[in-house]
Amino acid sequence: MNEKILERRLNCLEYYFLGAKSSDWIPVIAKRYGVKPQAIRSDWTRRSKWIPNLQNQLDSQARFSERLVLLDTLTKKAYAMTRTADNDSAKIGAIRTCGALIGQYFDIMTAHDLEDLKERIERLEEVKKR
Repeated sequence: MNEKILERRLNCLEYYFLGAKSSDWIPVIAKRYGVKPQAIRSDWTRRSKWIPNLQNQLDSQARFSERLVLLDTLTKKAYAMTRTADNDSAKIGAIRTCGALIGQYFDIMTAHDLEDLKERIERLEEVKKR
């Protein structure tokens, strides 16, 4: 999903949950994103179709962020252990753990980048069809 559309839809939901009338916020969002109010209104009437996808995308981004934070924390702990371990065997184990965690980090980043690249290719194909 295009980032501008994602942001626009999130803004629509914010206004909705604040209790504002759609007739008040639709022109504001249309002006902010440089589209016609009819486009926002049409998109809003079809929200039952895009809200589940929006939720899945936000959940996916949250899981990605959580995994990165966890890997960062574990890597820092393992790195600290390389300096404070009592014996060489523990230090070597901590170094191996750091290496494995960094490998997982690169795997996650690569998978995320590939997903992003796939979405961009799909968007380009859609634009090409128009």
